[in-house]
Amino acid sequence: MKARDDLGRMTMTAAVESLPKDHRQIGRALAPLRHRQSIGTAMVILSSVAIAVVPSFARLAYDGGSNVMSVITLRCLLTVGMTWILMVSLGQTLWIVRKSLIVSCVAGVSYAVMLFGFLGAVKYIPVNMVILIYFSHPLLVGVAAALLGDGAMNMRMMMAFTAAFAGLGLAIGFSLSALNATGLCLAALGAVTCVFVIVGSARAMRQAGGLAVAFYMMVSATITLALLFPFMSVFALPQTVAGWVGFAGVAIGSTIGTLAFLCAFPIVGSVRATMISNVEPLLGIVFAVLVLGETISAMQMSGIAMVLAAVISTGPIGTKPDGTDGDKSVDRGSDRQSPEADIRSDTTLLSSPAQLHQAHG
Repeated sequence: MKARDDLGRMTMTAAVESLPKDHRQIGRALAPLRHRQSIGTAMVILSSVAIAVVPSFARLAYDGGSNVMSVITLRCLLTVGMTWILMVSLGQTLWIVRKSLIVSCVAGVSYAVMLFGFLGAVKYIPVNMVILIYFSHPLLVGVAAALLGDGAMNMRMMMAFTAAFAGLGLAIGFSLSALNATGLCLAALGAVTCVFVIVGSARAMRQAGGLAVAFYMMVSATITLALLFPFMSVFALPQTVAGWVGFAGVAIGSTIGTLAFLCAFPIVGSVRATMISNVEPLLGIVFAVLVLGETISAMQMSGIAMVLAAVISTGPIGTKPDGTDGDKSVDRGSDRQSPEADIRSDTTLLSSPAQLHQAHG
């Protein structure tokens, strides 16, 4: 027992001595991680911008003679094609492990239901109320991730989510009149199924790339919508140039937004990515001001400030209280672990202090 204790002390001493002694060396060692986090955050912001312009393009498509089911079904189909082209151009394979494939397909069904709930609710209740209910999903994602052990939901993150949700209510504005039970249920359905999409996608990407997960998720969503289509709508393509511009905008914006959002998961974590995406409805307000000439009230400005403050307060990295990465986006027991994951493992878990010093020295 004494020999074992001595060996443990020697190992700990060697590990500590192998760490960089100068704080500047530590800063240089962590620089690649900070760079990756900045890229991941930028990807989520790009996703938010792309998704925020989709409703305007969708309006053009609807005014041009199309309808909701036609637009979202063809949009998913085009996203499948665009994702496949991107994967081929990057030399990525479509093969993923069975578990990730199943989870991706289930997430795809949830994605189709999410679209149906979110867009269907608009028929029954005010759009601002739909958006407010739908964007409760960041809080739900944080709670779900914490319960499943996929992320951290400490007091700071909980307060940030709550503040962001309250800020959205002020920024978007909502009325308690003219509410319809069907609309409320559909909006809530969209929010809940969005949680399944985000948490499921994050879990699928533990052993698969983001593009592959997105591809199979969109294939599943397209098949689901195609099966439901005959019972819910009639096929209608845009009949005007503006309508086709809107249709193309929906397809391109949604594809960029979805792929950027999912591919950011392994970098910033699903919880923080979802938190940053709270800016989507706020960007919608900005586009309304720029394109439609609408004005922003003092209350809306207060709400925007609350959401931005909440996003900033979550910090640059979604981490657990113990400092480890808050999102298990890489299976550490898998042979697939990437160099980037090695960097994250070294800098957050300090599983190999000698590697940290040698790699970033």
